[in-house]
Amino acid sequence: MVNDTDRQGRKIADVLVSDPQPDAPEQEKFLNYEIVSAGLADIHTAYVESCFNRSLLVQGGREAKQSRRRI
Repeated sequence: MVNDTDRQGRKIADVLVSDPQPDAPEQEKFLNYEIVSAGLADIHTAYVESCFNRSLLVQGGREAKQSRRRI
């Protein structure tokens, strides 16, 4: 789901991927959170407000910082 476009014309989007589990085959993962919490990306405050799961992104950023997994 595209939320915004940055100054360079890149799309800002929330990305959900299928993560089927035996007890919940329709389960999805919020890929943005997974990447941020692993320390592979950082949050840009100018665009986080347009994300529908912004609280999860902020939480993932805190987790990465506390675990020293920052890029």
